[in-house]
Amino acid sequence: MVVWTRQNVLVLKELEANGSFICREQFLRAKSDTISDYYIQAYRWLTDQARKQITVPDDLYLPIWLALTEEARLPEAEGEVSLTVDVPEEQLFIIDYNKWGYVLNYMYVPVDDNDERAHDKRLRDVGIVNEASLIMSDKGNMFPQFKSEIIRSWPRCCTPSDDMQNNVGCVWEIRDEWILDREIY
Repeated sequence: MVVWTRQNVLVLKELEANGSFICREQFLRAKSDTISDYYIQAYRWLTDQARKQITVPDDLYLPIWLALTEEARLPEAEGEVSLTVDVPEEQLFIIDYNKWGYVLNYMYVPVDDNDERAHDKRLRDVGIVNEASLIMSDKGNMFPQFKSEIIRSWPRCCTPSDDMQNNVGCVWEIRDEWILDREIY
């Protein structure tokens, strides 16, 4: 499947030197600074979910994000390279990016609008205003059923949306032979 990713231009050096690129923790830490541990935890969870559908090497846990449509490509940025990549479908993990936002914010991923309204009402009925507090604080100990319900809902982000514009792809390695085009900015 032809997809696109924007990466730091240094990725090209790794592709040339090693024949592949994988995301390394030190790069994530340099980019994300004080919230690195938060992203690493989220990406480990996402990688565990991906392993239920595709093969991800045991030592890799940081996904490389991919736009699935040309319209969804990230814009040009100085010092970056846009890669057009032909990824074998058995290596591509597709998620609903809107629902991934719920996971990142420690929120319940609803089945549909009615489910979301019902969930929100149940929380309001017991006085919970910020559902993320059920995951991020000891409030989850007071309402374990809600905390569990939220966490159990997260795999729903791993079911692609019917609207391709809502989806993104992940791979855990990009191989040089998959590269169709490179645009350096």
